[in-house]
Amino acid sequence: MREDIAKVTTKAVCESLRQLADIKYSLEDNVKQNFLEPLTQLQSKDLRDVMFHRKKLQGRRLDYDCKKRKRTTGGHVTDEEMRTAGEKFEESFNLASQVESLFKDPFSPKQNLFLTAFCGCDD
Repeated sequence: MREDIAKVTTKAVCESLRQLADIKYSLEDNVKQNFLEPLTQLQSKDLRDVMFHRKKLQGRRLDYDCKKRKRTTGGHVTDEEMRTAGEKFEESFNLASQVESLFKDPFSPKQNLFLTAFCGCDD
């Protein structure tokens, strides 16, 4: 009789532990699918694109400012060089703005707050 109770109890405990393990694996899969994988994609692709365009914009701004300063101090900078540098700067500015807005658009306001806190940047 005691052995039967022990067997039933052991089976019940084993079944409960199996159910807990299933729940744990389900939660882990859910966290991975809904949080870790999107965050990894965000880091590997989207943030890299934003940083690339910001760096390109910074370089073109420096080039434009340098040519403008050189021209005002009497250096030899043609109108064509100034126009080209200005166009490149404007193109980079528009592209960087577009990439940043595309980066933010798919997210809800709550996720934008998370990203703002995560990146340490202010809107």
